[in-house]
Amino acid sequence: MHFGLRKCALLAGLIFLFVSTPTTTWSHGTSYGKLTIDHPYAVLTQEPLGASVYFRELANRGPQTYRITGAQSGVASQVRLQTETHTPEHVIQWITIQTITIEPKTSKRFRHNHDQGYRISLTDLLQPLRDGDTFDLTLIFDDGGHKTVNVWVQAPRVGKRTHTH
Repeated sequence: MHFGLRKCALLAGLIFLFVSTPTTTWSHGTSYGKLTIDHPYAVLTQEPLGASVYFRELANRGPQTYRITGAQSGVASQVRLQTETHTPEHVIQWITIQTITIEPKTSKRFRHNHDQGYRISLTDLLQPLRDGDTFDLTLIFDDGGHKTVNVWVQAPRVGKRTHTH
């Protein structure tokens, strides 16, 4: 009987360890140095044959600055880093930028319908993408490094945009 209690205690300890481990270990994501790349996902755009890639979060846990200077994917002819601007009438316009910078000990959220306004734009898709598909996207950093992430295509969540002035 005493031996059975040890097994139960061991099992309870393993379950506690599994449940208490940080979610970035178990969630869909990866890292590049001290930069955590959490949940890369794509949503289809209204542009013909286009999609936008977002991340739940890019979190810089280290002392150095990370700069993404480009991206590549085998599913699209063109891959661009973009940020949003707004017209005086509050219409969103996406413009291509050269670099996305994540300063030390900070994070950026690249969510669709989010007020930070970054995305990686894929245009001229070489194959149709559907909800549930996956594809590889390679991020290019200013230090010459590359990191390939697996992107999941998902339907956009319906919600109100949080842009305010």
